[in-house]
Amino acid sequence: MTALELTDREPGLRIAIVGPSNRDGGASQAAGATLNCFGEITSLTFHSAESRQKFDLAREALKRWPDFLARLNDLIPDSSGVVSQAGTFVILNSWSGRIESENFDAMVAALRRFYQQYEEVDPNAVDG
Repeated sequence: MTALELTDREPGLRIAIVGPSNRDGGASQAAGATLNCFGEITSLTFHSAESRQKFDLAREALKRWPDFLARLNDLIPDSSGVVSQAGTFVILNSWSGRIESENFDAMVAALRRFYQQYEEVDPNAVDG
């Protein structure tokens, strides 16, 4: 992404990417999971200006994702493209104690506060 941004700003720039072309299990392959800024909310997210600013920045990035994804797909020479699918499962970890429940409740409260669509699903109804 850094290389793409740099070449947009300076089209004549030549960039070398050093390292293996594929990193199985690497963060770049899993980065899409971070697009759900609501899944990152904790009970402390709105308790400081800095934490709130981080959340606001993440929400802005989420809004920009569809246009960015279209731009990225335009650069891919074949028809495979980058696939994005709406929806995230957030699983309440009942083993780690009260803090997980507090964070889960804070996430649901934020979804309501910002009028985001969500649904609660019976864990037994989730395949796998």
